[in-house]
Amino acid sequence: MSSRAATAPPGGELIAGAWRPGGGGPELVLELAEVTKVYPGSPPVQALRGISFSVAAGELVAVAGPSGSGKSTLLHLMGTLDRPTSGMVRVTGLDVAALSDRAVSALRAASIGFVFQQFFLAEHQSALDNVADALLYAGAGLAERRDKAAAALDRVGLGGKLRARPTQLSGGERQRVAIARAL
Repeated sequence: MSSRAATAPPGGELIAGAWRPGGGGPELVLELAEVTKVYPGSPPVQALRGISFSVAAGELVAVAGPSGSGKSTLLHLMGTLDRPTSGMVRVTGLDVAALSDRAVSALRAASIGFVFQQFFLAEHQSALDNVADALLYAGAGLAERRDKAAAALDRVGLGGKLRARPTQLSGGERQRVAIARAL
């Protein structure tokens, strides 16, 4: 993975590693600096060694590699589901290590969306409620959750399938429900 040096643009300021309004440059939404992850055991497993990179707002990034290369570990760290053994992870300019578990949960609810490989949709709930439930952690009321969920499903082309249960959807439609949930 490559590393980019962050410098403040003319007339701007780099604060906590993220571009702030008036800075004229892209806002960094994710930064990793010299991140390592070691799983204890005999012998210990070093899943990540000195990973450094950043992602700007609107940038698309792919994580690829062979089985056992640390992709899932990296995604867990990027998504704040785990903490690194060493190094720094910042999400929207916030150093995850400096946050309480509650603050990390709030950050995850407000700024991070997950699309899991198996989708993890509740089979007994409609597409609308599968998406709306993701907003529980953001503190939104039921009506607001359902309105936002309907808008997200419409964005992914499923506005006409709000009441469908996952078992009534194709594999591609299930994937789009998972994407709407992440939005």
